[in-house]
Amino acid sequence: MDVSDVHDTLKQIEERLESVENLDPIAEQAIEELLNLIERLVAAQQELLQQVKRLKEQLENKKKAKATAADNDADKKSNEASPQTDEL
Repeated sequence: MDVSDVHDTLKQIEERLESVENLDPIAEQAIEELLNLIERLVAAQQELLQQVKRLKEQLENKKKAKATAADNDADKKSNEASPQTDEL
């Protein structure tokens, strides 16, 4: 379920509740608290998804950096093993 789907559903629920007459104030307060809780949970979930994305990108960058460093080390060792001469 997408975030916009959750917001749409919450809006529909709020609209339905507005049409209910003689709703017990305690029940109304409990429902409001539950709806607020859902909104906070969805926001927290989105933050966690963003953090996962950021961490995956960091990991990928570290893997690329490590591979580049390994390639550079291999090139350096190859050059040291076969010294070049300037004589023709």
